[in-house]
Formats: sequence, C-alpha cells, structure tokens
Amino acid sequence: MRGELNSRMINVLESEENRELAMDLGIMSTPTLIFFCEGRPLMSYVGFVVEEELRRIIDDALNRYKSCLIQSTELKKYIV
Repeated sequence: MRGELNSRMINVLESEENRELAMDLGIMSTPTLIFFCEGRPLMSYVGFVVEEELRRIIDDALNRYKSCLIQSTELKKYIV
C-alpha cells in the first residue's frame, strides 16, 4: 500500500482503509504532509501554512533528500 502513496492526497474521512493508513503513519491531525523515499517517511509537516511557507518546506525536502527522491519517485522528471 505505501508504495502507492507517491504524490497522493489521502482523505482520512473517506474510508476505513484511509483511517487505518493514517493511524499506521501516526497522523493525528490534518493537513499532514509526509515525504517518502522507498517507502520510508523522511520528513513531515503538520498544519496549515501559507503558500510561501509550503514552497519553502517542499524546497527544503527536495534539497535534503534529492538523490533519494530522484531514484524512487516520478519527481526525477522535474528535478535537475
């Protein structure tokens, strides 16, 4: 299941399976953004943020984990 999570948004209210997945991942509130590499969570952020801060969070994750993200996701098309 976790391999299927690349760039997906999961609505925890939508189904029992989604609630169980959220519990397995330790998600206690929404929104929660988690960056995965090869099925392992690398970095997460919880709570609403304005667009500028969200861009900073994403850029930070891409800079920190660039090599792993390139190897394991479709992001390799977009990361130089």
